[in-house]
Amino acid sequence: MSILGQEKNSVLGNQGIIIPTTTEQQLSKLHNEYSITGNPNITNKPNPSRLDLGGVAPQVPGKTPYLDNLPR
Repeated sequence: MSILGQEKNSVLGNQGIIIPTTTEQQLSKLHNEYSITGNPNITNKPNPSRLDLGGVAPQVPGKTPYLDNLPR
């Protein structure tokens, strides 16, 4: 028995839906902006994150950012 072609009927698969590639996600306004700012306004989607800092790393007093102190 072959599993090829059964992904559309499987409860464990994506029912034939193709997942966007990393490049497509990076170019997508939905993935790039909507989750942070809510633009473009898309109905029936969850509210944007209120925890995002707009791409700015948080400043923690007394802590050095990891990228400035990489392991050797």
